[in-house]
Amino acid sequence: MNSSKSPGLAGFGILKNTTCHTEKKISVFFSIIFMTVGILSNSLAIAILMKAYQRFRQKSKASFLLLASGLVITDLFGHLINGAIAVFVYASDKDWIRFNQSNILCSVFGICMVFFGLCPLFLGSVMAVERCIGVTKPIFHSTKMTSKHVKMMLTMMLR
Repeated sequence: MNSSKSPGLAGFGILKNTTCHTEKKISVFFSIIFMTVGILSNSLAIAILMKAYQRFRQKSKASFLLLASGLVITDLFGHLINGAIAVFVYASDKDWIRFNQSNILCSVFGICMVFFGLCPLFLGSVMAVERCIGVTKPIFHSTKMTSKHVKMMLTMMLR
């Protein structure tokens, strides 16, 4: 590390960092692997949840399966959208200025990171409340918490 005293602050003994710029190249390989594993595992989870939903369609477990499906689908879209942007940025040597002069892609990436980061927390909270109602008020849950209501809650929450 090269350090030299700053001319204006030499009397105070404060050092100025003049380190040469050596940036490590991070391979796009890891982004592709994480994106692929996320997409494949979420696709498998969707298939399993769809099969279970067909079996328990009219029972009290259907609402939980719908909420779990919403959680998996938002996670899948998070991997698709955020992963595609990350791979695109890594493939272009992380030079945002070259392809994004107006900073729109960076803003979209930030919004997607926040949205797909908070969605699992919100859905997990809704799932916990739904299960709490199912355990503490089973008659209310079985009569009032229909699949139609859960679908409506999911669409309202994701809007």
